Amino acid sequence: MRSKYILYIAMSFCSLSACEKQDEFLSVKPNDALSTPETLNDLTLLLNNENLFNQGGDPALGAISGEEYYILTPQWETLYTPNEKNAYFWAKDIYQGSPYNSDWNSPYEQIYYANTVLDYLPKISYIPQEQSLYDHIKGSALFSRGYASYSLVQTFAMPYDSATFNTSLGVPIRLNSDPNEKSTRPSIRENYEQIVNDVKASVDLLPDFPDKPTHPSKWAAFALLARISLATRDYKAAYGFSDQCLKLKMTLTDYNTLSPSTSSMSTNFLEEDIYQRELSGYVIPQSRTRCIINPELYMQYEPNDIRKEKMFYLNRDYIRFRGSYSIRGNLYSGLAVDEILLIRAETAVRMGNLTQGLKDLNELLKYRFKTGTFSPLDIKDQSSLLKRIIWERRKELVNRGLRWTDLRRLNLEESFKTTLSRELNNVTYQLLPNDKKYAFPIPDREIELTGMPQNER
Repeated sequence: MRSKYILYIAMSFCSLSACEKQDEFLSVKPNDALSTPETLNDLTLLLNNENLFNQGGDPALGAISGEEYYILTPQWETLYTPNEKNAYFWAKDIYQGSPYNSDWNSPYEQIYYANTVLDYLPKISYIPQEQSLYDHIKGSALFSRGYASYSLVQTFAMPYDSATFNTSLGVPIRLNSDPNEKSTRPSIRENYEQIVNDVKASVDLLPDFPDKPTHPSKWAAFALLARISLATRDYKAAYGFSDQCLKLKMTLTDYNTLSPSTSSMSTNFLEEDIYQRELSGYVIPQSRTRCIINPELYMQYEPNDIRKEKMFYLNRDYIRFRGSYSIRGNLYSGLAVDEILLIRAETAVRMGNLTQGLKDLNELLKYRFKTGTFSPLDIKDQSSLLKRIIWERRKELVNRGLRWTDLRRLNLEESFKTTLSRELNNVTYQLLPNDKKYAFPIPDREIELTGMPQNER
């Protein structure tokens, strides 16, 4: 029964566009007797699908469009898909008629699985001794729906701005597994309210820590809420959630103890890995032979900063990245203690608590310098300390898909605005701060079938 149900779910999932066209999906639905989960374990199997939730399921168009690396024209010309070729230089038409977009489809598939679990959960009988399992399943589904929804709004909607969040368009909200529900675009405010509600609701249902880092936990829920709150520039909330996360557990990995391969920091889960996720598997910026780390970024690491040695290596005289926390060697996009510590440091300083911000920054850096060489920083000016923390985010969180979100939020502040620049075939391209191209187009097929308004480019 379990294997048949899992197979049904895997086969029957469709993107929002396919679901809108009923005769493409509903006509092939198998017998209901083979597709109804009967136990809590059946639902657990759906949520433990690491191929869907953990391995290459996070949108990567933002990482492709970011500033952490560059690619030479001959290598760019060999890229396989129009999506990555065009996202690299911020083209107006990203997809060029390509019918498939993993950045859109994968998160909505995750939402579909989560909603399927939430729809069936109340219908399943269980004994009192299974209450904790029931709660764990519900919490995991809510967490997964919130995580996927956040990934979508970071990719296909403009940055959160309190001046425009009631009128700027978000992405379709899906709260059940009914494929016939019409897709519409709510406001960005409605998106974030639903995302935060989902993740907050998961907190009291999840165990403090996971049995393995590919599963949600309360630790991960607080970390995700801190990430979301930082993206919305709600610094008080971001501080509170990051503080709750770190009070549960704050373990950093001493980089001096690591022996990285050419693709990852370790083949084992790191102690500071809260929740393991990976970016979608585009060639860029995954490729170690095509993508070159921005020299301007590389040169900012101080001589005894061991990240320069552990996270990068030279290949064909170019700087390559190997600092992923993914145990499979793909690009890590999950939640880790270093990110959350930097969130608490930044938000503490923004709220005037320089002592806490400096303490957190020094706590991180002492594990990132060669043993015995780090001298604690002593920065007393608020503006200088804030700039140093944000700069450390760039150096610490390379190729995690986070820089795109940082650009989106920081471009709203005059002192942090950044213009991106790239060159291809002797032509220079630029992406200006707050450009409408910070929201990627919704796939054309979705627009055709639903009539939703498209993002301006």
